[in-house]
Amino acid sequence: MVKIAICLFGNLCQKTRGSTRSSSILNKGVSQEILMNEENNWQNPIHGYKHLFNNFIKDYDTDVFMHCWNENKDIQNNLLNLYKPKKYIFEKQKTFDFDLKNYNISSEEKDILKWNISDIAKKGYNVVFSNRGNWDRTIDEFKIEAFRTSSRWYSTKKSIELKNKYEQENNIKYDWILICRFDSHATLKYKFNLNALPNDYIYLQKRNSQDKNYSFGDLWILSNSYNSNYFGNMFDERFKYCIRCPISIFEMINKNKLNYKLL
Repeated sequence: MVKIAICLFGNLCQKTRGSTRSSSILNKGVSQEILMNEENNWQNPIHGYKHLFNNFIKDYDTDVFMHCWNENKDIQNNLLNLYKPKKYIFEKQKTFDFDLKNYNISSEEKDILKWNISDIAKKGYNVVFSNRGNWDRTIDEFKIEAFRTSSRWYSTKKSIELKNKYEQENNIKYDWILICRFDSHATLKYKFNLNALPNDYIYLQKRNSQDKNYSFGDLWILSNSYNSNYFGNMFDERFKYCIRCPISIFEMINKNKLNYKLL
């Protein structure tokens, strides 16, 4: 039977959209840490679990690994009882650096073409600036994005590290790795036949946005175990890429000449 690992990352996924949370931070002075730890804004984890159970866990030999930004013992116990992960980490939300200079983003130089970044990243930033029309506000949004991007890739890294450690301890190699958030019911709409699907490709969701030609969906990733480690390295390498996750994934995959398919 096909053996898969589900690597869950992040918090319990919030009911409010990222753009709404950004507005709260910019307009009301609410801190990112407070927003990410509002218990009444978390989604019920049962929905994500039922989706993963019906689409993966019941059909395949499945192990679960998770890193979650959560200190609530009741929620932790709920997640452990649902998923029964082989390895897991719960921890308080870390504070990550907001300094845009790490990404070679200049708040003073308004000609993006002069920034020391890739051509793809320039396109990705230009889309945002052209849509917002306000330089200072967009720079502030990028600072928030720096926090969210770092938080996301750190959590992904930890979840994949748990998978790697378990593989080493048990001398196994998973056929498939699904990297996803706790709200997979809302973000992963495909029913895969992992017994027939070639696992030498990375599978991602295509985007229908203005930057669809140089970005990939970032809410879930399906790959073999070896390729999953490229995503586990994204936290340590994040300053090499665009601050926007969909763009950075596109950059990383093309830089490493990885085979992929969009769904």
